[in-house]
Amino acid sequence: MKILFSLIHFFMFGIGCIQLILGNMPYPVVGILLLIGYFCSGLSLFSIGGKMLKWIAIFTNAIFLIIGILGLVYLGIISPLTGGTFDTVGLIGCVIIGLVGGFTIKLLKIQMLKAK
Repeated sequence: MKILFSLIHFFMFGIGCIQLILGNMPYPVVGILLLIGYFCSGLSLFSIGGKMLKWIAIFTNAIFLIIGILGLVYLGIISPLTGGTFDTVGLIGCVIIGLVGGFTIKLLKIQMLKAK
C-alpha cells in the first residue's frame, strides 16, 4: 500500500516538474511548494528522510485532504444549488485528492507510531 501511494506522489511530482519546466503553472511559487510536498511524501512513505520530511508530508497531505473536502462540498452541493453545472470530473478529482491525502496521512502516522 505504501509503495502504491509513494508511486502516486512521485508520479504527481513528475507531472508537476514537467509543467513547471514547460511554464504551464500559473503560480510557480505555489507549484514549487506542492512539488516539495509531493517529493517529501514519496520519500517519507519509503522511510527515507527524517522526522522533518514526515511532518512536511503530513502537513502537505492535510492540505490535500482539506482541498478535497472543500472541492467535494462545492462541486457536489453548492454549485448545483446555485444554478451551476454538476461537474463529475472535478468531483471525482476532489475525491481522489482527498483520499490520497487521507490515506497518506494514515500511513505516515502508522509509520511514526511503529518507530516509537
